[in-house]
Amino acid sequence: MKANLFAALCAAGAASIAIAAPFAYVPNEKSGTISVIDTATDSVVRQLNAGKRPRGIGSDPAGRQLFVSDASSGSLLAIDSTAGSSVTLALGRSPEGVSVSRTASW
Repeated sequence: MKANLFAALCAAGAASIAIAAPFAYVPNEKSGTISVIDTATDSVVRQLNAGKRPRGIGSDPAGRQLFVSDASSGSLLAIDSTAGSSVTLALGRSPEGVSVSRTASW
């Protein structure tokens, strides 16, 4: 029986996962990337660059915009999940978690 990749990542204690169906987004601290996982096929379909040490992650409800804390640079990255482009906002020393409002309000 095929192992469920998403369940395995959760069981392994992945620091943070963002879900915007049909994808899950997982930060990879060692490679400085975000894995984009198709939850229907349990396969990694893309890698996005995400600074030097991405930690916390959140997304808008549609998954078009990812928000990632980069511990190495002390910043928040706003990443376009389709184009892979990003905007950086300085935060301070070693930011961790990210939370995004479901209503996208501030």
